[in-house]
Amino acid sequence: MRLSLEQAESRKPERNTNFKYVNEFFLKSEGESNIVRFLFDDPTNIEIHGVHIIRMTTKSGKQIPVAVDCLGDNCPLCKEAQNHTAEKFPLVSRVRDNIYMPLIAMYDNNGEVKPSYRVFVRGINYYKDTLAPFAKRNELTEAVEIERTGQGVGTRYNLYNARKDLDGNPIT
Repeated sequence: MRLSLEQAESRKPERNTNFKYVNEFFLKSEGESNIVRFLFDDPTNIEIHGVHIIRMTTKSGKQIPVAVDCLGDNCPLCKEAQNHTAEKFPLVSRVRDNIYMPLIAMYDNNGEVKPSYRVFVRGINYYKDTLAPFAKRNELTEAVEIERTGQGVGTRYNLYNARKDLDGNPIT
């Protein structure tokens, strides 16, 4: 949405209200897992966005990837991505379709029980290869264990029906 300077200034109080960003759900190392509850019951209702990954540089000089929605026809990022196809970490990537799955993660990064709202972002192949087959046999609104296997481009996030928490206690 494009705003005029006056509109942006009028929204300033709304914008500065201790907003907390939504954290992305991920598991750092192979074999790590977490118990989650998806906040959708029908996988066909998941939001799918075409995004470019652009390389941004922080004030400290660290380069980080940031997802930006593709504008579709005549997208300037699509045109720029053509100039960076040979790069390992391109300034602008070609458009990729991602699915965005809201969930409640039951554990924090230290393994403590601390439910938090997260968004699990995966490529469209994750839907076809993992989520849709799992949803055929299981209720998505029940507790699900997500386990990371592999490293780098071989990383997979497997889904299991969770009957016990990570300490072996029944899930209530």
